[in-house]
Amino acid sequence: MATKDKFQTREELKADIEQAQKQLHTVHDLTPADRDLVGNLLTDIVAHLTEHEAGQEEPAHEVRNKIVGQLEQQVERLETEHPRLASMLGRVASMLSSLGI
Repeated sequence: MATKDKFQTREELKADIEQAQKQLHTVHDLTPADRDLVGNLLTDIVAHLTEHEAGQEEPAHEVRNKIVGQLEQQVERLETEHPRLASMLGRVASMLSSLGI
């Protein structure tokens, strides 16, 4: 993947994370536990992305897999009742995997 493409994909990832965070605040019937879990996952992703952009070491493969796995679990749990949020989280998980972040 070319540098420009990777940059654009990272920008798309940031935009999707922002949208997911906004969506999270508009979903009223989400349990507090689910809201906290998804919010914390998004915060962790932003932290790892920021570290990566600052030239710090990339998170371990296990950490990436854990975050992506947790996102995918939330997507499965939220698909029926919150399809827009689930779709956005699925897109974030897919972009993380493809970028190796």
